[in-house]
Amino acid sequence: MARKKVNIDLDKFHYHEALDRLSVVMDNIDRSLLQHPVCKIETEVKEKVAKGLETLWEAYQLVSEIRFKENNMKTYSIRITPIVNEETSIMGRGDAPFHISLDTNDIERSMEQWGRNRRPFKYEILEELNAQDD
Repeated sequence: MARKKVNIDLDKFHYHEALDRLSVVMDNIDRSLLQHPVCKIETEVKEKVAKGLETLWEAYQLVSEIRFKENNMKTYSIRITPIVNEETSIMGRGDAPFHISLDTNDIERSMEQWGRNRRPFKYEILEELNAQDD
């Protein structure tokens, strides 16, 4: 039987959705199967489940690479510095600058979203890599 062709225009949200679904499935396999007592005791079962999880991880990486290249994304290394005053100080590690890495094609929007529900901060882009810089 011949396969029917399906015309679907993939956009960045399809890739994001696929990554999300893979992540959910991998987490479920890890928590519900690999951590199950049967997998802890029956090593052959555990090896097969772990091999399946590894294959899903490879699929996750592949989708991520495709998404990165298709959407002209860049990797940003960013220094986050919390803005500290008497009201926002939590004294200790939370007040110290730290680094994050983001893959995005819109750094301003990504930082705006990253900052939601967080204490005030300022950021500095330390490094920017294009997909072809790999």
